[in-house]
Amino acid sequence: MGCVGSLPEAEVYLVAQSVPTYGQLLAAPTTLRMTGWPVGTGCGGMERELTICDLNDTSVTTLQMPKQESFGLGASLRDPTGNVIATLASAEHSRPTGMNSSSYCVYSGKPQFAGQAPDVKGLYLWAKCTRKPFTFNCKVTNAAGADAFQVN
Repeated sequence: MGCVGSLPEAEVYLVAQSVPTYGQLLAAPTTLRMTGWPVGTGCGGMERELTICDLNDTSVTTLQMPKQESFGLGASLRDPTGNVIATLASAEHSRPTGMNSSSYCVYSGKPQFAGQAPDVKGLYLWAKCTRKPFTFNCKVTNAAGADAFQVN
Protein backbone atom coordinates (compact mmCIF):
# COMPACT_ATOMS: atom_id res chain seq x y z
CA MET A 1 0.00 0.00 0.00
CA GLY A 2 2.81 2.46 0.69
CA CYS A 3 2.72 5.57 2.82
CA VAL A 4 -0.41 6.90 4.45
CA GLY A 5 -2.38 8.75 1.82
CA SER A 6 -0.56 7.11 -1.08
CA LEU A 7 -2.59 5.92 -4.04
CA PRO A 8 -2.83 2.26 -5.06
CA GLU A 9 -1.54 1.09 -8.41
CA ALA A 10 -4.33 1.28 -11.01
CA GLU A 11 -3.86 -2.36 -12.04
CA VAL A 12 -4.56 -3.47 -8.48
CA TYR A 13 -7.49 -1.19 -7.68
CA LEU A 14 -9.27 -0.41 -10.95
CA VAL A 15 -10.63 -3.76 -12.02
CA ALA A 16 -13.74 -4.62 -14.02
CA GLN A 17 -16.91 -5.12 -11.98
CA SER A 18 -20.15 -6.78 -13.00
CA VAL A 19 -23.16 -4.50 -13.58
CA PRO A 20 -25.83 -4.96 -10.89
CA THR A 21 -29.10 -6.49 -12.02
CA TYR A 22 -31.31 -4.54 -9.58
CA GLY A 23 -31.33 -1.18 -11.33
CA GLN A 24 -29.24 1.89 -11.82
CA LEU A 25 -29.57 5.50 -10.71
CA LEU A 26 -28.69 6.86 -14.14
CA ALA A 27 -28.92 5.31 -17.59
CA ALA A 28 -25.29 5.46 -18.64
CA PRO A 29 -22.71 3.48 -20.58
CA THR A 30 -20.93 0.81 -18.57
CA THR A 31 -17.51 2.09 -19.63
CA LEU A 32 -16.73 5.55 -18.28
CA ARG A 33 -13.71 7.73 -17.59
CA MET A 34 -13.20 10.49 -15.06
CA THR A 35 -11.36 13.75 -15.39
CA GLY A 36 -8.47 14.11 -12.99
CA TRP A 37 -8.52 16.18 -9.84
CA PRO A 38 -5.66 17.47 -7.71
CA VAL A 39 -4.02 15.00 -5.36
CA GLY A 40 -1.43 15.87 -2.77
CA THR A 41 -0.59 18.37 -0.07
CA GLY A 42 -2.75 21.48 -0.03
CA CYS A 43 -5.51 20.10 -2.26
CA GLY A 44 -7.90 19.02 0.50
CA GLY A 45 -9.07 22.50 1.48
CA MET A 46 -11.08 23.19 -1.62
CA GLU A 47 -14.35 22.01 -3.10
CA ARG A 48 -13.91 20.12 -6.35
CA GLU A 49 -15.95 18.96 -9.31
CA LEU A 50 -15.22 15.73 -11.13
CA THR A 51 -16.65 15.20 -14.61
CA ILE A 52 -17.50 11.64 -15.59
CA CYS A 53 -17.55 11.07 -19.36
CA ASP A 54 -18.19 8.33 -21.85
CA LEU A 55 -15.35 7.20 -24.10
CA ASN A 56 -16.25 9.98 -26.60
CA ASP A 57 -15.63 12.63 -23.89
CA THR A 58 -19.35 13.41 -23.60
CA SER A 59 -20.26 14.37 -20.02
CA VAL A 60 -22.51 11.76 -18.41
CA THR A 61 -22.55 13.20 -14.89
CA THR A 62 -20.62 15.44 -12.52
CA LEU A 63 -19.66 14.87 -8.91
CA GLN A 64 -19.50 18.01 -6.78
CA MET A 65 -17.36 17.23 -3.76
CA PRO A 66 -16.98 19.18 -0.52
CA LYS A 67 -13.50 19.90 0.79
CA GLN A 68 -11.56 16.96 2.22
CA GLU A 69 -12.52 15.81 5.74
CA SER A 70 -16.00 17.37 5.50
CA PHE A 71 -17.50 14.51 7.48
CA GLY A 72 -21.28 14.56 7.49
CA LEU A 73 -21.45 16.60 4.25
CA GLY A 74 -22.27 14.73 1.10
CA ALA A 75 -21.00 15.00 -2.44
CA SER A 76 -23.69 15.55 -5.08
CA LEU A 77 -23.83 13.38 -8.19
CA ARG A 78 -25.70 15.36 -10.88
CA ASP A 79 -27.12 14.39 -14.25
CA PRO A 80 -26.16 16.44 -17.35
CA THR A 81 -29.01 18.91 -16.68
CA GLY A 82 -27.85 19.56 -13.10
CA ASN A 83 -30.42 17.52 -11.19
CA VAL A 84 -29.09 15.66 -8.13
CA ILE A 85 -29.43 11.92 -8.70
CA ALA A 86 -27.44 10.73 -5.69
CA THR A 87 -25.67 11.92 -2.58
CA LEU A 88 -22.42 10.26 -1.52
CA ALA A 89 -21.43 10.66 2.12
CA SER A 90 -19.13 9.21 4.74
CA ALA A 91 -20.94 7.06 7.27
CA GLU A 92 -18.68 8.60 9.94
CA HIS A 93 -18.96 12.10 11.39
CA SER A 94 -15.25 12.29 12.27
CA ARG A 95 -12.02 10.81 10.92
CA PRO A 96 -11.73 7.07 11.72
CA THR A 97 -8.79 6.28 14.00
CA GLY A 98 -6.70 3.25 14.88
CA MET A 99 -8.01 -0.09 13.72
CA ASN A 100 -11.46 1.26 12.76
CA SER A 101 -12.88 0.60 9.32
CA SER A 102 -14.57 3.38 7.40
CA SER A 103 -17.63 3.43 5.18
CA TYR A 104 -19.02 5.58 2.41
CA CYS A 105 -22.69 5.48 1.42
CA VAL A 106 -24.65 6.25 -1.75
CA TYR A 107 -28.14 7.68 -1.21
CA SER A 108 -30.90 8.61 -3.65
CA GLY A 109 -34.33 10.20 -3.54
CA LYS A 110 -35.84 7.02 -4.99
CA PRO A 111 -35.86 3.52 -3.47
CA GLN A 112 -33.65 0.77 -4.83
CA PHE A 113 -36.33 -1.87 -4.32
CA ALA A 114 -40.07 -2.00 -3.58
CA GLY A 115 -40.90 -1.55 0.09
CA GLN A 116 -37.58 0.08 1.00
CA ALA A 117 -38.03 2.63 3.79
CA PRO A 118 -36.29 6.02 3.63
CA ASP A 119 -33.93 7.23 6.35
CA VAL A 120 -34.71 10.20 8.63
CA LYS A 121 -33.65 12.62 5.85
CA GLY A 122 -36.08 11.02 3.38
CA LEU A 123 -33.26 9.41 1.36
CA TYR A 124 -32.81 5.79 0.34
CA LEU A 125 -29.53 3.91 0.80
CA TRP A 126 -28.36 2.39 -2.49
CA ALA A 127 -24.88 1.16 -1.60
CA LYS A 128 -22.36 1.09 1.23
CA CYS A 129 -18.63 0.71 0.62
CA THR A 130 -16.70 -0.39 3.72
CA ARG A 131 -12.90 -0.24 3.76
CA LYS A 132 -10.79 -2.43 6.00
CA PRO A 133 -8.30 -0.51 8.20
CA PHE A 134 -4.88 0.30 6.70
CA THR A 135 -5.78 -1.14 3.26
CA PHE A 136 -7.49 -0.25 0.01
CA ASN A 137 -9.58 -3.43 0.34
CA CYS A 138 -13.29 -2.74 0.47
CA LYS A 139 -16.63 -4.49 0.21
CA VAL A 140 -19.65 -2.92 -1.44
CA THR A 141 -23.13 -3.96 -0.35
CA ASN A 142 -26.50 -2.93 -1.78
CA ALA A 143 -29.41 -1.40 0.15
CA ALA A 144 -30.56 -4.83 1.35
CA GLY A 145 -27.07 -5.55 2.75
CA ALA A 146 -26.24 -8.16 0.10
CA ASP A 147 -22.72 -8.20 -1.34
CA ALA A 148 -22.50 -6.32 -4.65
CA PHE A 149 -18.74 -6.67 -5.22
CA GLN A 150 -15.38 -6.57 -3.50
CA VAL A 151 -12.10 -4.82 -4.24
CA ASN A 152 -8.91 -6.45 -2.94
